[in-house]
Amino acid sequence: MKTEIKTINEFREHIHGFWNSRGQEVDIKHCVLGIKSEIGELDSCYKKKIGYGRQLDESNLIEELGDLYFFTFKFIELLELEIPDLIDAEHLEDRVNYVIGSDGNIDDDDIIEVLQKLSLLQIEIYSLLLDFEKEHITKKFYALLDTITLLVKSNGFYVSNVLATNVNKLTVRFGGQKYNDEKVLSRDLGLEKQILQKGAKTE
Repeated sequence: MKTEIKTINEFREHIHGFWNSRGQEVDIKHCVLGIKSEIGELDSCYKKKIGYGRQLDESNLIEELGDLYFFTFKFIELLELEIPDLIDAEHLEDRVNYVIGSDGNIDDDDIIEVLQKLSLLQIEIYSLLLDFEKEHITKKFYALLDTITLLVKSNGFYVSNVLATNVNKLTVRFGGQKYNDEKVLSRDLGLEKQILQKGAKTE
């Protein structure tokens, strides 16, 4: 079982297949909290590396980045924002190349700054929902995507691979069905870990 993702539109189709809607209002709150929680998971990944001197868990990192893309693109869909449907995954990578340079390396201080920016952006996006201006909030989502992709690139990952790994993990977890609590409780963590480890390998 292996899924390849070449466009963001393909990823959106998979998200729709997994998403168990509870109505527009609840779904938006779900995405707000989902983005917030995934940023917290990323913070934890880097805290273990920077604070405790541990090796970065790349399989955990690729999982959290994929989940963050998942909630971000679902949120964009729910708000009916005009992010191009056929945006190429590599286009996201090109947008951040100028930030990190040709070698793709950023140091720990840069990582902390990027994580702080993610937290600030999710707060700004939530506040903009109260006084909804499509053009303004769309720019914030572009900035959010750029910042997520900066972390993807700085770890030597490819956007298309992060998206495909997320889809493969959720396909194994839910068996091609929509989210349900029973599937979450009975999921095969060993198999999911194998998928994430394989996804974290870069060529």
